[in-house]
Amino acid sequence: MKIAIISKANAPGGGASRFAEDLALWINEAGHLCHHYCTQVHGDLKPFQRHLHSRDFLARASRVLHRKTRKWGFSEILPLDYLGEFRNLLREYDILHFHDHFMAYSMGAVAFSSLSQKVFFTAHDCLHFSGGCLYPAGCERFEIGCGQCPQAGWLGKRDGSRALQYANRLCASKGNIQFIYPSQWLLKVSQKAITHKIRPVHIPYGFTPNRYKILNREEARNRLGIQKGRAVVCISAHFLGDLRKGIHYAINAIQSIKKHKPLVLCMGEPSGELVAGLEGLDFWMSGYVSSKEKIGCIFAAADVFLFCPLEDNLPISVQESMACGTPVVGFATGGVPEMIRDGLDGWLVKTGDQEALNAALESAVTNLEEVHRRGVSARGCLEDKFSVEVCIEKHLSLYKGVK
Repeated sequence: MKIAIISKANAPGGGASRFAEDLALWINEAGHLCHHYCTQVHGDLKPFQRHLHSRDFLARASRVLHRKTRKWGFSEILPLDYLGEFRNLLREYDILHFHDHFMAYSMGAVAFSSLSQKVFFTAHDCLHFSGGCLYPAGCERFEIGCGQCPQAGWLGKRDGSRALQYANRLCASKGNIQFIYPSQWLLKVSQKAITHKIRPVHIPYGFTPNRYKILNREEARNRLGIQKGRAVVCISAHFLGDLRKGIHYAINAIQSIKKHKPLVLCMGEPSGELVAGLEGLDFWMSGYVSSKEKIGCIFAAADVFLFCPLEDNLPISVQESMACGTPVVGFATGGVPEMIRDGLDGWLVKTGDQEALNAALESAVTNLEEVHRRGVSARGCLEDKFSVEVCIEKHLSLYKGVK
């Protein structure tokens, strides 16, 4: 069985691309031939990875095309990738498994590919059923048909959301596509917008803690030069100014425990808003971190991971925190409650409830015995829910069902 996994990028391109890379690695380790094709490449490729576009000028042309079409409000709508690279992959591989496609390829290209053989698509956000947004930001128009999009300014000069969502609905209902959802939350939201021709399945992300070289809290703090006895709070995002990550809620919560003199570990690309918001507090900015060992060290050094997303699927950063035995304090958003059990593995409150968030953070930093107990529980929960072996078994079972 020859398998091709296609995603926007390799691991440094974001959480969805990171999972696509990991999945390809695990499938190869399970004894199957699998190549991971990337439309964008950051750094060096691993032996099982390939550029999707066979020539550099094709890669540049593809990026320009997607930028131009998005500028005019019709991003990811033209199935041009099918006419080129995807048809070649269909001839070479038994299985095509698509992942994050933002600014990379269209659902139309996926649907056209499925006319030749059944294909797989793992959804990491809402783009495959929306009118162009990654997350609806509270808008419910995707349930009745997009148009008059509140994010139209970000989506381009024209509001092409209605046409794009219509195309996405057509792809889901007519294409021979097996949709895979990492969270039950995203699966249920998608069913409000599209009708899947093939019954969708739920497969959570697998996770391998051993790559992070997990340290105990004392050793991690020694490596980072953090003095004993301090309350340490970690916040993390690819870009710390991302409004969807609710950083302003995190800032207010941290300011509410200022009397405890916490040290704030900020992991990710910094933002001016965050720096200004933490004025008067001790904080440390790591910048973007790619090393799993360093990520593990930072999470392990913290008492809690303060995570306040307004919308999210099944965030890998939560898995990383759980692996380090660092409980989450944050919002019960999207798929997060499928990962963290409030009162057992962390502290979760209603999304947007600043007062409850402040109280939860106060409760955590003033009761380190409870922090330790919930951190141990979180680590055990990670091993039970996000086993790599189970993740691979479920994927291979789906692949083997292809006729």
